[in-house]
Amino acid sequence: MDAICLLPDHIHCLFTMPEDESNYWDRLKMIKGIFTIEYLKAGGQDGVRSYSRMKKREAAIWQRRYWEHTIQDEDDYEKHFDYIHYHPALLYEASCAEEPCAGRRSASGGKTARRDL
Repeated sequence: MDAICLLPDHIHCLFTMPEDESNYWDRLKMIKGIFTIEYLKAGGQDGVRSYSRMKKREAAIWQRRYWEHTIQDEDDYEKHFDYIHYHPALLYEASCAEEPCAGRRSASGGKTARRDL
């Protein structure tokens, strides 16, 4: 996992697949599944589940739709790495404009992200 950011109803992540593996959806499904189980066991709240979600035994934690992208080159990698790092801060700043926030936390896995998006 090169970068990851967990948001209230979705996840942003950047990972490098092993050369002999190309099914990233199964990997992401596993990450989300493990998180969901642990989150609910720890007392996290499930959202309102539709009939469709109940039928498929899906928790109402994650957005259903998703966007995928295969990194094209080093510049593309840096752009997406930076987005994962800075997007939560932008959401935080926007929410603080409406309601004061108590403090900002950020983690980049020891890497430094650029601000020039």
